[in-house]
Formats: sequence, C-alpha cells, structure tokens
Amino acid sequence: RQAVELALQDKIKLGQLRTEAVSNESNNTIIHCNILVVGAGRGPLVNASLTAVKNINENNQKVLGGVSTFAIQPRVVAVEKNLSAVLFLHSLKLRHSDWNTSVDIAECDMRTAEKDPLLSKMIHGDDSEKADIVVSELLGSFGDNELSPECLDGVQGSGLMRETCVSIPQSYTSYLAPVTSMRLHSEAQAHAFFPSNAVEGPGGKPCGVLHAMETPYVVRTHAASQIYEEKICWEFSHPVKKHDMSVKDSILDIDNERRAQTVFKIDSGKGAAFGCGYGNCDNKLSTITSRNSSMESNCNTIHGFLGSFHCILYQSSRSEKSIISIAPTTFSTGMFSWFPLYFPLREPLIVPPGSDVKANIWRKCDSTRVWYEWCAEIIGDNVLSISHLHNPNGRSCFVRL
Repeated sequence: RQAVELALQDKIKLGQLRTEAVSNESNNTIIHCNILVVGAGRGPLVNASLTAVKNINENNQKVLGGVSTFAIQPRVVAVEKNLSAVLFLHSLKLRHSDWNTSVDIAECDMRTAEKDPLLSKMIHGDDSEKADIVVSELLGSFGDNELSPECLDGVQGSGLMRETCVSIPQSYTSYLAPVTSMRLHSEAQAHAFFPSNAVEGPGGKPCGVLHAMETPYVVRTHAASQIYEEKICWEFSHPVKKHDMSVKDSILDIDNERRAQTVFKIDSGKGAAFGCGYGNCDNKLSTITSRNSSMESNCNTIHGFLGSFHCILYQSSRSEKSIISIAPTTFSTGMFSWFPLYFPLREPLIVPPGSDVKANIWRKCDSTRVWYEWCAEIIGDNVLSISHLHNPNGRSCFVRL
C-alpha cells in the first residue's frame, strides 16, 4: 500500500495521469489512474491499491491551479489464472461497492494477455487504456526463483504498459551466503527416501540422493550458523528500459540468465552476528565475537548456501524508499512471508584456518524451463577442495515456464 501511494503521488506531481475537470459542489478535478494487478490471487494487492487511492483522496488533498482539489478515480484490473481464485475475486466484486465500481477481473496467464478480451482491448486501445502502475507479488525466497522476471517481462512485452508506467516492485537483488548446518544437510539427504512424485504416496519410488542434494529448499533455519556476510549475486529491474526504444520493444531479446562468482572471507568482527541466516543482523553478537579470534584459527564446515533477497518496491528522487528484505544485513523487521532458500552441497566442505570460500552460481533458462546450477571451492594458497557441479542442465530440479 505504501509503495502504491508513493507511486501515485509522484505521478500526480509529474502530470503523468489523465485529468478531467468536473463542475460540482467541490469543484474537483478527476484524475484517472489504471492499476494492473498481476497475480491477484485472492485480492490482497487489489485491496492495498484501493486503500492507497482512498488514503490519498482523504488525507492528501491538494490545490490545483489555486482553485480545484483533485480526486483519484482508479480502474484496477486484476489478472489471475487460477480458477478458484478468480471465483473468489468475483465474489468480492459482488459484495464490496468499491470493487464493483473500480475493479475488472481478467482470467488468463499474464504472459498471454492477448487472449483475454479485456486485456486485448487495453493492448490495442489508445494510451489512456494502458496501465500506469503494475503491481505484483511474484517474489520467491531468492528473489527470482518463482519466475518473476519471466512473468513481468511477459506483461511488458504484451503492450499493456504506458511509456511512463512504473512497476511495483521496481527491482530485487539476490544474495548468497555459506551456511553451517548439519541438520539442514541431513534433512536434505532424507528427501532421497521420499517419493519422487507426490501422487505416488508412501510406496512411491524414492527420488535418490543425487536428486535430493541437487534441489534447493525453502527453509526456516534454526539449527544453522551463517558466519559469513551475504553477498550480491544479481539483480532484476522492471520495467526493462532501453535507450531510444519503447517500453514494449525494450523487452525484445531479453536475457534472464545470470552468473555470479563470490568469495567469502571469514570476519571475526561479525562472526555470529548473522545468527541462523534468517532475521536481523545482531550487532551485539558481533561485538562479543570480535573479542574472540578463534573463528579465524579454527576449521569451519560448509554444508551449503542460503539464498535471500532485497527488494525495492518503489523509490524516486521525489519520495522515500519502500523496501522489503530477508537478507540479514537489511532484514525487514517482522517479515514472515519468506524464508531463505537452501542450496545444499552433496558433500560438506572443510574450510581450514585462513582459507576462503568461493561460490559459483548460475541462473539458466531454455525455451521451457528455468533452473539453478551451483558449486563451491575452498581457496587457500591454491585450490584446496572443490565440490561437484550441482544440478547441471537442470537434471534434478527446474521450474517449468
């Protein structure tokens, strides 16, 4: 809601919304705004958008030209492909007056908007029909692991956005950090004995150790220790904009593959400050551990990596920044919607004193799938040990487009 309010206020200041003068008792100017909610689910983002508009209309009345006050008149288009969720959205539209007057519902995949009559009209209509703001909640624990880039690129490529359209979120950055946790490692191994297909039941065929240890897991970490500060892997921003190209054409030949190579050095000044890898970085703990240099003189064991994200919902030079994050150094207090993504190592790696951990991770795509590959090295004066390459060509785990 806060991010939508900030975006609307900026667009009003910049004159990017269509206005209509109305002669009535309050002498209002009506400002029309099209908000496209993609992946609407059961409506929380639609409610947040309507609440943001209501707050601005009630609390932030401004004088236009010294005479008229404005009122925003929203048109919210909720895009959802799940039939059960669509039925629920229609029930909300029947029960609530603000939904009935301001919300339209499109049942389709956001990447194939052309097939829906309502969205097709927006695409082929004039500029006033297109979206001023696109709102989504497609983030995964690693930022992009639930196909947010591919989905939002599909919206942009369909031609639903105005040239001045903004996306909420605007950008999200993926982070990675080594983790020490025998419990996480053993529980990942235990998945080797679970059925490879959920419909097979207890008697199903086990998926095997290789499959289990090449699959990332969303975990609420407890018995774990992240003794290295998380580091940036990559970033995605929306909408994609290229110089001298329209918003729609900017998405042509987009490449959503990524690669990151990061080196982690032990830092006794922070040490246990990152705790289990989920929650705020505790500076009090870093003060305590900085007095004990044993971390740098003892061996550590790495059982895998924890993935997290830092997301900028909205920012501009004219307003404050709105963010959400599960990265320990920028953790959003009270955040309980996402947990870290655990990338296991098939065999734990021993990190001798004075050695560093080098992580390599890839985000790979083909015409039908997206997957991650990862490996690790222990670096001293030379390479001391190296892990297997995990999940090459998405053989064990992938997300289908």
